[in-house]
Amino acid sequence: MLTGVGAADLAYGFVEPGKVEVKQIYSSTSLGYYRHDPYTVVNHSYTDWHVAHILDGDINDKRSRVYRLIPEFNLSFYAENKDIRDRLSLSVQQTKDLYYDNGKIGIWKLD
Repeated sequence: MLTGVGAADLAYGFVEPGKVEVKQIYSSTSLGYYRHDPYTVVNHSYTDWHVAHILDGDINDKRSRVYRLIPEFNLSFYAENKDIRDRLSLSVQQTKDLYYDNGKIGIWKLD
């Protein structure tokens, strides 16, 4: 599952932990430390870039980036947020099997 969110991508193993550089941006004596996330990642992963390109792609177009990224990341399912419309969701709906649907989220089998 690619999320585009650094912490989740780290948890799922899309980012190597040893390559993540974290910087403290608020002192523990400041209010910002308790009101906001006191740390930031200095060197971001590129998974958010991949997610943006995947959502803008057509799963059925062999020339599209999403067509190549799915096997590269070994993606088997697509979780669709039904409140958000994107090109990928429309192309998945045309050719893939719906695995689960609760009205808000649809899970599609990609292979």
